[in-house]
Amino acid sequence: MGRTTRILLALPLIIVFCGAAPQTRKDTPSGLNKTVKGLFPFCGFVESGGRFTILHGVYFFGGQPSGMNAKGQIADPYLGVVDAVTGAVTPIAVPGAKVTAPFGINDAGTVVGYYFNGSVDQGFLDRAGTFTTIVPPSATWTVAYGINAAGEVVGYYLSGSKTRGFVYHDGAFSSVDFPGARYTIPTGINDRGDIVGIQSDGKSEHGFLDSGGTFTRIDHPDATWTDIYGIDNEGRIAGRFFNKRGAEEGFLDKSGAFTAIDFPGAVSTDAQGINDEGNIVGTARLRNVATNRRGYSPPCPSR
Repeated sequence: MGRTTRILLALPLIIVFCGAAPQTRKDTPSGLNKTVKGLFPFCGFVESGGRFTILHGVYFFGGQPSGMNAKGQIADPYLGVVDAVTGAVTPIAVPGAKVTAPFGINDAGTVVGYYFNGSVDQGFLDRAGTFTTIVPPSATWTVAYGINAAGEVVGYYLSGSKTRGFVYHDGAFSSVDFPGARYTIPTGINDRGDIVGIQSDGKSEHGFLDSGGTFTRIDHPDATWTDIYGIDNEGRIAGRFFNKRGAEEGFLDKSGAFTAIDFPGAVSTDAQGINDEGNIVGTARLRNVATNRRGYSPPCPSR
């Protein structure tokens, strides 16, 4: 699969190369006053109307905000479910699993992701503490990534030597395969059933939209590499791209009009999800670190 790992939690890769959120402010957050060479910590954030809100408790390499619902509940593969307002964290743990990684959450609070049972990764759906395993036929491993209000789940799995996409609903699976792609990774689905994600032509990654079985390739106009992670009910799309200068930026795509997104003062920014209020959740990789006498401290400024 190249640079896209099967476990976007092994997102040690995705966390390092994540996307961003839209903003108009150019001021630098306070508290980043001392550089620690070689360290690039991350801040989780929510962006709304051009303003960033730092997520409580999501410091250093402790969190990776992913999907977010209209209530401000955020699925985080490292932490569980994070409340964007209070910072309260609710752990998610599939019984008996060694690792549980949530990626998506709908407005009803139903969570999807993957878990590692000691031998293989499998998708899961958590509805109020009742867990359902999601594994398409012929899957070697599975990651469930996004969910809409109707409970339709999108994700991807390895079948033979190819990574393929799927939609799961009430026990039934259907395939999502971008025509001619080497791999297809669906990451988001809105209430109309529009699906977005990532596909590769073997040379680079590109975003895609699947609307009723009609596929459209999506690339930021300045990109050499484009990944898409979320779509809301108005069709607004959030993701990241690597520009032609090699830098990583986030973007918001409104009907083909792209807005580049850069967290103030960050090395890179990553947009990992968008809810139906148009709020974007993501991660900023910081250049500077405010340190204490041990050389470390939470780099994210408090509110």
